Amino acid sequence: MFSNQDILRRCHEVVRELEACFDDEPPCLVQVVQGARPFARLIQGGLSGRLPVYEVRAKSYEGTQSTGEVAITMLEGLDGSVVNGREVVLLEDIVDTGRTIAALRQHFLALGARNVRVASLLSKPSRRVVEVEVE
Repeated sequence: MFSNQDILRRCHEVVRELEACFDDEPPCLVQVVQGARPFARLIQGGLSGRLPVYEVRAKSYEGTQSTGEVAITMLEGLDGSVVNGREVVLLEDIVDTGRTIAALRQHFLALGARNVRVASLLSKPSRRVVEVEVE
């Protein structure tokens, strides 16, 4: 559906947009595993300073059907002390129903994140069940 060149160009644009949002303090990058890993690596590689990318697992599907519930598992190295007082950027491959992003945004804000932004490779607004902002 999208050429490799289109994807790389858009990732470069996302990097420029992210860099314009953050002044002196770099954001905390959090990829939603497994699907977002390739997208996250492209974003990480384009940002100056080679920021670490933390991982979170959020599961809301059984096969191809949403369960309506989101289970969140913080992975190694990611805890409240990492996000407290910081800008968090969630890197997601596809935003579909919005449930996962809404739950993750709420989770990180509860841990003390100053703000939570979302960068997604693909967004399907027609499938939204929960309205979420995808920057």
